[in-house]
Amino acid sequence: MLTADTEKNLATLIENRPADPGLWDGDKLICSPENMDRIAEIRKIGVDNISDADVVFLFTSAASTVGTDQTFHYFLPEFFRLIFFKREFGYSTDVADIFGRLDNHNFENWPLVSQRAALKLCQGGAELEQEE
Repeated sequence: MLTADTEKNLATLIENRPADPGLWDGDKLICSPENMDRIAEIRKIGVDNISDADVVFLFTSAASTVGTDQTFHYFLPEFFRLIFFKREFGYSTDVADIFGRLDNHNFENWPLVSQRAALKLCQGGAELEQEE
């Protein structure tokens, strides 16, 4: 369910996310060989200009074949934006999957305000999925 707090929680995640998306270290791209071209293109265009498909790719691949735990934290608000505001994009997810990913990406070390915002957004995402 979309609430007045949805934008506030998204803003909190953005304000408190890592300064760096964790996709490169200097000139070195942090990804598996099969993802080098895609990450190089993302670096070239800038993370603020990536497509919705790239957001989904980065979210689902973070710290496994692309980037680090920091990558997941950085792109989580953009992924939530897709869930809440771009349903026509055709992507939704089981909120349990997001919870599992939180546990796998050092969630306990995030700022407390980010933890709270992410959990509230997960709850809102679950309510949105129940409405469909």
